[in-house]
Amino acid sequence: MLSHLRNPVKGLAIACVMMAGARLVSKPQAASNVIKVGAGSYTTKLPNAAKEPAETPWVTANVKGPVPTNHWWSSLVFSQFSNQMFPHPLGIQAEISGLRIYYPGAGYTANEQGVFTAVMSAPSDLTIGSSDQATFPDARADRWSDWFVTAAFGNDLKLTFGHGSPFVFGEITKGSATITFGKAPTVTGTGNTISVFIDGRNYGLFGPKGAIWEGIGTTKLTCRTSKSYFSVALLPDGKPETLAFFARYAHNHVTDSKVMWKFDESTRKVTTKFSFMVSAKEPGSDGTLFALLPHQYQRSKNSLTSHTYLCARGLMKLGSGTGFTTVTPFQGVLPLLPNVGVRDPVNLDSYLASDAVGFKPELTDTYWTGKALGKLATLSSISDATLHPKERDIFRQKLKALLEKYFTADGTKGQFYYNRPWGTLIGYPASYGSDDSLNDHHFHYGYFIR
Repeated sequence: MLSHLRNPVKGLAIACVMMAGARLVSKPQAASNVIKVGAGSYTTKLPNAAKEPAETPWVTANVKGPVPTNHWWSSLVFSQFSNQMFPHPLGIQAEISGLRIYYPGAGYTANEQGVFTAVMSAPSDLTIGSSDQATFPDARADRWSDWFVTAAFGNDLKLTFGHGSPFVFGEITKGSATITFGKAPTVTGTGNTISVFIDGRNYGLFGPKGAIWEGIGTTKLTCRTSKSYFSVALLPDGKPETLAFFARYAHNHVTDSKVMWKFDESTRKVTTKFSFMVSAKEPGSDGTLFALLPHQYQRSKNSLTSHTYLCARGLMKLGSGTGFTTVTPFQGVLPLLPNVGVRDPVNLDSYLASDAVGFKPELTDTYWTGKALGKLATLSSISDATLHPKERDIFRQKLKALLEKYFTADGTKGQFYYNRPWGTLIGYPASYGSDDSLNDHHFHYGYFIR
């Protein structure tokens, strides 16, 4: 909408670099922390009393360049370990003792505010760790792809997990993989492949060929093997044939995940292809196992198994192979519904006139100021579409004043700061973790861009 303003907004070019990971092209001026961009500016000096992210992300030396933010796993790079993460059907949390795995299943609640789920407190359900280290100094993002991530615990344990995957794939180069429970689980199977039953949930533990799981009957199982790989999977049930089915994919570690899409304008459909790349550590079936959410399997013709999981987003259905494809109708997005006739013009006139006088947005923080910008943009467009030029110009002037204030780094309230280590702009005053955790930038600044 901004391109339609009668008076161009100062510093509009800043909107092009507001998303995390952007790289700025303006050169800093000598002896100045204020960087000019058109008629606007941003600062490279942290505002007084402001917070910013940790000096460096929690990543390993394998990571080069900016790290992504606003992902389901982003707390791995913002904290020493992580917050609760939900790559459904699993619930996962990196902790000092390792990676804790939990199956929320049907354990969610809902009320008028929303749908809620959680990873239950330790020790539920199990924790993947190392026989050589009772605790770890931190958990760091080691690599990632479109919907998978690998977390490194110290130097010797790396665990890979992703959206829709019932597996956690492990690599351990020193010591042995351990699986710790709050109480001794019920164990079935022998040798390198066993299933465990704990608090109504079933898991498969898959060691390399020739491995054995020590500690059966206790709260800690240890995979004894000379090889470095293993995996853990959430099982949909405790049947022996289900464990055998999962074992065929257990040693195909996912190394990459890619999503590609194309839009057919003639049919108005978006075709999206999701692909898995795996490293086969042992012979087995091709590809991997993946659980689809309702909005995916309802738009996919891929064959699925009869296995299912529950999550806060509905029933998930399990598929197998190297990927799946969805086809989704797409009619386009209108920035505003067209004027096809105003049903109650008297009330509309009253509402617009009232907001033109009474709506007096103030500069507060990027969230609440952003919401005010969103409202002003909507009011301006409604006024324009319904031929209310007086109100339209009032709303645009209010919108313009707020944007220009934020897009001018003059040392007063309201400005953007460029954080070089993370490669992102941060708006101040910040709110809801948009400063020290780079949280919610996609919709805080989405209001600005709109």
